[in-house]
Amino acid sequence: MEGSSLKSKLLLVSIAFLLTGCYLHGLRPARVDGGYLFVLKAPGVQGAALAGSFNNWSETASPLSADSNGIWRIVIPLERGRHRYMFVVFRNDGKREWIEPPGAQAYIPDGFGGKNGVICVGME
Repeated sequence: MEGSSLKSKLLLVSIAFLLTGCYLHGLRPARVDGGYLFVLKAPGVQGAALAGSFNNWSETASPLSADSNGIWRIVIPLERGRHRYMFVVFRNDGKREWIEPPGAQAYIPDGFGGKNGVICVGME
């Protein structure tokens, strides 16, 4: 019975996230042809971008492209080293929100009370 109760709670939490349009998940950046693939699930938003140490934290330099399911993606070429990053989401009401990247390899404080994601390239 205990396992069933836990499954029910997890199902309710998942449904709540879906109904409120919360950011469900991101995947760990993956090496692909042309660089690294960054993915964020953010349905119902106007736009999204990837900002980080590799683009001087620009909100416009690296816009993501979305599919019909609200999955946002971008491939970024990255040089060897440690790179910090966050997602920027542009809401339909015109507001923007900086999102701590789910699925990052590691996290470090961003100096504003949140966390930057970290990706290490060629440092294995």
